[in-house]
Amino acid sequence: MRWTAIILNAALFLTLAFTFAKQGMPGHDEAFLVYLALATPLVSLVVICRMKWQVKENLISLYLQRKRLEEKRRIEDLQK
Repeated sequence: MRWTAIILNAALFLTLAFTFAKQGMPGHDEAFLVYLALATPLVSLVVICRMKWQVKENLISLYLQRKRLEEKRRIEDLQK
């Protein structure tokens, strides 16, 4: 799913950049929307790529990890 989002965001950015380069500078009333449309996929790409290297530890994953360790200790105690 992450690769799909990366590919679609890159395609959107490249399409908008190509259109912007082909048609030239937008008028004053359109400039904000064009810049927003160019910035959105860039920011999305940065966030998606940074999420890849972050370790997510939320309450549920910590709880499950604790339960797994408790069960492992119980099994080790039974084996002794």
